[in-house]
Amino acid sequence: MKNKVFFLTRAYNDLDCRMPLLLEFCKDKKYHSVSIIGIPTNKGINNPKKHELSKFLLENNIQITTIYNLANNKPLLKAIYLFYDKINQNHLNKLLAKAFNKIKKQVFRIILFLSARDKIWIEKIIQYFKSSIIIMDEIAFQKGRSFFVDELIKKYNIVDYSIYSFSTGQDTFLNLWHDKKVDYGFKLYEKACIPLFVPSKNDKNVMLKKLPVESIDVVGNTRFDSSWINTLAEIAS
Repeated sequence: MKNKVFFLTRAYNDLDCRMPLLLEFCKDKKYHSVSIIGIPTNKGINNPKKHELSKFLLENNIQITTIYNLANNKPLLKAIYLFYDKINQNHLNKLLAKAFNKIKKQVFRIILFLSARDKIWIEKIIQYFKSSIIIMDEIAFQKGRSFFVDELIKKYNIVDYSIYSFSTGQDTFLNLWHDKKVDYGFKLYEKACIPLFVPSKNDKNVMLKKLPVESIDVVGNTRFDSSWINTLAEIAS
């Protein structure tokens, strides 16, 4: 039985859109733990602990970490990541922010070099997900965007975990120029057999053009779930 739930987040919006779903899993007694884990793309990583609702999540017994915080047996990798995470250019003037951003990108290249080549460490992280449900965004279908997700998909059906994908964005308007010109980065290779959930019928039409062999279902936009809106209003007050 899969009694653990992991939400893999690569960006702020991933967590923002999945909040209602997180809380529903927490209410269900059959799941022993619900965790949020920040994962890297090949360009960077977002720390979900810095989300403004992280305190609220912790109060609801939702654990928050990143795969690099789990690198206890890799002190150098963990130390470099912690240094990377401390680099904050948000409150600097434009010139300094640009310089700090360049430094941060270079530091992440070191992190990427060390972690992407450490197959033993990646395998240990993947085994950590055994007997669990994994929820992520459409990066599940974007081969080559994240070395870690690529390895996770390779081991799908080998290691005992289930993967579900939720589209983060929403294409609200029909026949919008945006639908025709934006490259979503999907790779049309063999069927992944990963359910993809989207907010609207138009999203399904857009996704089917990119992923014609996948299972795509319309579930609405979880960000606007009525119970979550009420919870958010209570937090704000």
